[in-house]
Amino acid sequence: MLNYFYLIDVCFCVTINLVISVIVAGREIRDSLITKYKKEIDDNDYKIKLAIICIGDDEASKIYVRNKKKVCDLVGVSCDIFMYDKISKKELSDLIDELNCDDSVTGIMVELPLPSYLNKRETLDLINANKDVDGLVNKKIMPCTALAVLEVLHRYNINTNSKMTLVGYSDLIGKPLFSYFDKKPTVCNSKTIDLKANTKDADIIITGVGIKNLIKEDMVKENSVIIDCGIVKEDRLYGDVDFESVKDKCFLITPVPNGIGPITTVMVIHNLIELYREGHYE
Repeated sequence: MLNYFYLIDVCFCVTINLVISVIVAGREIRDSLITKYKKEIDDNDYKIKLAIICIGDDEASKIYVRNKKKVCDLVGVSCDIFMYDKISKKELSDLIDELNCDDSVTGIMVELPLPSYLNKRETLDLINANKDVDGLVNKKIMPCTALAVLEVLHRYNINTNSKMTLVGYSDLIGKPLFSYFDKKPTVCNSKTIDLKANTKDADIIITGVGIKNLIKEDMVKENSVIIDCGIVKEDRLYGDVDFESVKDKCFLITPVPNGIGPITTVMVIHNLIELYREGHYE
């Protein structure tokens, strides 16, 4: 006769060793935030307007602009788009100055990357800090991608005092997140010697360097949290993480696409609301 309790013990041992991964559905989070922000805008009769400047022929930038416009339409935010194949430095400076002086404009975004003849820092510094949606001039505003990361961590109650590694130290992701966390993360980049040594024991890995499949299965530990902000466009979109090899090893992972990207787009609305409140209630 089979020992029933032995079978229970065996089954229990197998079960506790399984890792059930949470694959974050970015579009679902985006949709819930759209509902939340639309209600706040409607209830308070906010009159918010976004101005987006897009220069050059970067197809990804044009897609991002369309996505932002769509989200603005859904929540009831006006969105003016200024699209140029080419614009002189003087014309661009005059346009941004005009938008800075327009009291109906709540926020201004200059879509990156810029063409090589335009200096990124000089261009961004033209924006009035009180209208800086990207948080690259106004340090009170968190950049949208970093906000999207925090939204995921908070939504799933991830302990950010755990051992954390940031792969990448950009103005939009690594730098603001490093400043935000009380327990400072380890900071690496794609050229870090023995990157694996800095990731394999981390409870949380946040990466955003734009290198396809940089983070592989042997570089992460069981039950870790992986936030992938990288985007690489080839035959389809890829992230920094080798998703298929890593996903079953994690407690939580954001895919590419449909991970951080959709949440980042709606965080534009979050920052616009913050700028509107600052301008009207302080």
